[in-house]
Order: sequence, then structure tokens, then C-alpha cells
Amino acid sequence: MDHFKGIPLRTDVGNLIENAVFIQLHINFPEVPLKYWRTLAKAEVDFILEREKDLVPIEIKYANL
Repeated sequence: MDHFKGIPLRTDVGNLIENAVFIQLHINFPEVPLKYWRTLAKAEVDFILEREKDLVPIEIKYANL
């Protein structure tokens, strides 16, 4: 984070949004380990919550509309 430009002007906005979601998931689900999934071809799911026998995939997207 080397500048304080507004969100629409940042080149790292995707990383900032993913980090904000990570922090909120960690605060709201502290007992649940956060995981991710990625293939050799670089396809990925940003976060996977494993709760009991359920897997909850979470994909983060940002669009400046």
C-alpha cells in the first residue's frame, strides 16, 4: 500500500477487497479455518469455509460501476 488514492483509481483494488473480506470472515467465523482452491491452470475459488460436512465456496469480485 504505497498510496492513498481512491478505490476507483487503485491498481490493487482486487487485493484490498479480498483482504477486507478475509478479515470479516475471520472475525465472524473465528473457529472455521479459511481455505482456498486453485488448479494447476490457475482457476481458483478465493475462500472455502468448511463447516461440519458442508463446503461453502466464496468468490470475490469487484466492479467499479
